[in-house]
Amino acid sequence: MNDRLTYEEKEKIKEVADQISNFVNGASMTSIDALGRALGRDHRTLVQLKGRMVMGFLAELKEQHSEGRYDMRNEAVCKFATDALKEVVFLPYV
Repeated sequence: MNDRLTYEEKEKIKEVADQISNFVNGASMTSIDALGRALGRDHRTLVQLKGRMVMGFLAELKEQHSEGRYDMRNEAVCKFATDALKEVVFLPYV
């Protein structure tokens, strides 16, 4: 995590990430897809910020792929992240 984050911010990030992990761990593929789609049906500024969150997720997976830190369970998504981030993507906050 970023060193510029406060302890409280780091704890909140971990809490939210854990909640997402707990949801997808017990959810059906249909529910997981529905959550992804629901995240896109929001205020446009919030959708843009969620896009930045997704870019951070993909950047982490790209790093894991380049370092060989993946196996058959997440290889496809790590490769996808590597391919998706071949070009620099900037998502402005508007």
